[in-house]
Amino acid sequence: MMFLRKDTELPPFLMYPRFLLESNLNDTARLVYILLLDRSRLSRTKAQWQDETGRVFVFYPIRELGQVLGKTDMTVRKALGQLEEAGLIVRRCRKQGTPTWIYLCFPEDTGKENYPPTRKENYP
Repeated sequence: MMFLRKDTELPPFLMYPRFLLESNLNDTARLVYILLLDRSRLSRTKAQWQDETGRVFVFYPIRELGQVLGKTDMTVRKALGQLEEAGLIVRRCRKQGTPTWIYLCFPEDTGKENYPPTRKENYP
């Protein structure tokens, strides 16, 4: 083990949006959203992962999501349904046999001004 220091290189990590803390989603749905958000960060830089209106989409097979999370396909399907019901994703089926496009959405009030500033801890 090593301590975190000013010059320590951080291991790969996932972003956790603050609005998820206040949501009524279960933990699996939150983790699925975080994985979709992580995948979409790369998609933002590639034109082929944007639709005709410029909205970014991702593909993430249910089986693959389940393997990453250690969950069953049915659990992942329920989590995706919960995210869709909450308005945090939109799934667009194009035609039979092609992957479903998944668009990520954010609540309207996710601006920085709605969250308290990060506290500075006074620990040695």
